[in-house]
Amino acid sequence: MATQSTLMKTAARPREHSLSEPREHARLGSDFLANVFAALTHLEAKVFLSLLFAFALAVRLAALFGLRHISALPGMQQGADGVQFEQFARALAQGRGFVRPNGVPTSFRAPGFPMFVSVIYRITHISVSAAALSFAFVGATACVATYLLAKEVAAERTARFAAVLSAVYFPIVYFCTVWLSEPLFMLCFTLSLWLFLVHLRKGSIAALVAAGLLFSWATLTRPFAILMLPVLLMAEWSYSRKRMLTVPLLALCALAPTSVWTARNYRVHHAFVLVSTNGGSTFYGGNNDTVLRVPQFMGAWVATTHLPGRAQIEAAPNEYLHDQVEWQLGKQWVRSHLAMMPVLIAMKLVRFVLPEIDSENKKFVLLSVVTYLPFLPLWILGFRELREKERLSPGWFLVHAAVATTLITAVVFWGSPRFRDAVAPLLMLYAACGVERVVSQHLSRSSAVVSRNIPQNVPAEIAKSA
Repeated sequence: MATQSTLMKTAARPREHSLSEPREHARLGSDFLANVFAALTHLEAKVFLSLLFAFALAVRLAALFGLRHISALPGMQQGADGVQFEQFARALAQGRGFVRPNGVPTSFRAPGFPMFVSVIYRITHISVSAAALSFAFVGATACVATYLLAKEVAAERTARFAAVLSAVYFPIVYFCTVWLSEPLFMLCFTLSLWLFLVHLRKGSIAALVAAGLLFSWATLTRPFAILMLPVLLMAEWSYSRKRMLTVPLLALCALAPTSVWTARNYRVHHAFVLVSTNGGSTFYGGNNDTVLRVPQFMGAWVATTHLPGRAQIEAAPNEYLHDQVEWQLGKQWVRSHLAMMPVLIAMKLVRFVLPEIDSENKKFVLLSVVTYLPFLPLWILGFRELREKERLSPGWFLVHAAVATTLITAVVFWGSPRFRDAVAPLLMLYAACGVERVVSQHLSRSSAVVSRNIPQNVPAEIAKSA
């Protein structure tokens, strides 16, 4: 009887200072996330950047060695872009100039990326492996640039989120395994915006000059960047105290290297060509009956070799006029299909926001879709977060404008995911804001669960520790 009485008393006695299972799990989960984010935030900046660069480089090298033979010449993974970039780089390194394999001078491709590779070629006596490895280093450095830009725009933790996301975002990683201009463009463009914001904050003329020169090289790498020049000049006029000096200086630096190339183009073609002569084929290839009506090509791009007017294009006596005929054919088609342009633009925008799905490599398409899906809701959450908090600082103004320029490019030409991902470092800022929102909400809910499950008779010091 005594034993039974003791058991009854023990059962009736409340479990002092103990937590329920759900509360314990919530606390452990909350503590784990809090510790992870605290560690990410509290690392010294130099340590964080070192770890970030090492991690991003390791990811890119793993992808490079896993997907490619680094000593092999570029293939057709992204069309003829990589093949032609390598040919131009080789010709430059050999001192033959920016010429086609037959020795004829050309302006068909933007020269920024081939010029960069030609420097690697000259140093290494035309080592394809060294060039391929350099892409991984450029990509990893772009992740550091993402942090630097984000730090000028957002809080420290958000900047670090953006940098980490840029290290693992699949399109950025993939670009570093093929001979494409995107990694170099990302680095130059992101650094130029960062230095421009540093100039606005500190009044540094050196930062302004460097920003302008990097911006000019970004334009030589991907010409659509020129759309940002009026935005930068307007921002400089609005925010600079020495606008009468700094606005002309920015314009000069932002156009100087590009103007040298434009002058070269004039000598070659006897006509004004700002950067390249492939705008017409891109425009006509993205505005025609095929991309309007054929389901698999809706909102996409097709080669002009499959479009009406090819005989007229081929009849053009030189590269410049060839490009002008394609521009003319594209404009004629747009003028005759104005009623259908809203439909075509909508299809372009759908392709613009979707992952890369046009590849014949099904594994690549699957990987693109799976790795892209987590980012889309983060971008949406980030946009909502920014809209609700009405962040319209100079930094966010530039970020919004830069994303808008690539959106304009998609509307005018075609809805290429490459256009979108060319400014992926900026998109990572929106994703980081989305992560901040998710993390804050999760930690708040976890804290609320813990608080609700603490018994009222638990001492204050135990409740506080829970």
